[in-house]
Amino acid sequence: MKRWEDDMRNEGRAQGLSRCGLWVLAIVLVGCIAMPVFAGLPAGRRASAMRRGGGARRMQGPGRDRAMAAPGMSFRFDLQNWNQWYKRSLLATSHGAAERVPQPLANSREAWYSFLAYWYATPPPEYAEDTCWQADLAAITGHIHLAEWLATSGEMYSAHDTLEPVRRIWMDIRTRNGVQWFGDEITRYHDVMEPVVLWGTGQARGGVTEDNFEEFEAEVAALVEAWRDLARFRFRPRAPRGPGGQLQYRIFMTQADAAVKRLHRVVEDGWIEDIPEAAREVKATFLPLFMNFG
Repeated sequence: MKRWEDDMRNEGRAQGLSRCGLWVLAIVLVGCIAMPVFAGLPAGRRASAMRRGGGARRMQGPGRDRAMAAPGMSFRFDLQNWNQWYKRSLLATSHGAAERVPQPLANSREAWYSFLAYWYATPPPEYAEDTCWQADLAAITGHIHLAEWLATSGEMYSAHDTLEPVRRIWMDIRTRNGVQWFGDEITRYHDVMEPVVLWGTGQARGGVTEDNFEEFEAEVAALVEAWRDLARFRFRPRAPRGPGGQLQYRIFMTQADAAVKRLHRVVEDGWIEDIPEAAREVKATFLPLFMNFG
C-alpha cells in the first residue's frame, strides 16, 4: 500500500527502511538456502521440525481442527489460521502501539511455519502447477521476519508497510491460478480507499482544500466505483460462521455502503468541512469487514 503520510512520518519510515536494507538481503539469502532444505524433508519430519521450533504451538481457531478435516478443507483451515494472526498483526502495527504488537507478530510467524510444514513442498491441487509457488511463499516468509524485526526495533509503521505486500502476493497467487477469494476483492478496494481516507482526514496532502478539491472529487468517484465492484462480488460466508456469519456480513456491508455513500454525498455537495468525519467513517466501517471476512 502506498501510504500517504505527513512529511515527518515519511522521513522516519525512510530512515527505518534504509537501516534494515542489509537485513532484507540477509532474509532473501536465508530463504534461498533454507527453503530448499526444508522442502527436502519428508512431511512428517517437516512437521516435527516446526513443533521443535515452536511453529505449531499456538494453533487456534479453525486451524486447530485440521487433523479432523478432509484433505481439501485442511488447506483452508491452515491458511485461515495464519490469516487471522496476520490481520491482527496488520491492525496492531497500524496503530503504532508497541505493547500490542509482539504477540500477534509472533503468533503470525508460528502459524505461518505450521502452514509451510504441510504446504510448501506439496501445494494443494489448485496450485500444484504453479511454478512460482515456493518462491512466493519464501518471499512471504521474508516479509514476516523483517516486519517482526522492525517492530522489535520500534519501527511500527515500517513494520506495517512491510506486512502489507503479503496479502498482495497471495492475491497474485490466487489470481494466476484462477482462485476467487473475497479477501482479494477487499484488498483491491482497500488500495483505492486508503489514500482517499488519509487525504480526507488531513493525514496526506495537507488535507482537502479548495485548491485540490476537484482532484479529491475524482478520487472519491474512483472509490465509489471500487466499492461497487466489491459489492457485486458473489460471496456467501461458509461454515463455521453459518447463518450468524451471513447476517454479520450483511450488516458490515450495509454499514460500509452507507459510509461510502455519505462521503460521496458530502463531496458532491461541496461541504469540505464535513469531509474528515465522513472519511473516518469509511475507514471505521471497513475494518470489521476486513477483520472478519478479509
